Amino acid sequence: MIQEISIPDSLYEQASNLAQEMQISPSDLFSLALEDYLRRHHSQNCFIVSMMPMRMGWMKMNRQF
Repeated sequence: MIQEISIPDSLYEQASNLAQEMQISPSDLFSLALEDYLRRHHSQNCFIVSMMPMRMGWMKMNRQF
């Protein structure tokens, strides 16, 4: 799928240079970077959600009345 995005020229130049060093296209580099970002973001959200029941229990136990 072809999509159009706008990024600063300096960011594109840096990405293009890195892609050239890695011997891949800038599009492939952006795809890899976005996949990595989304994977880390998803993992972080899963961790936060999994900790919520324990955190809520701790908060209930430590209420000051």
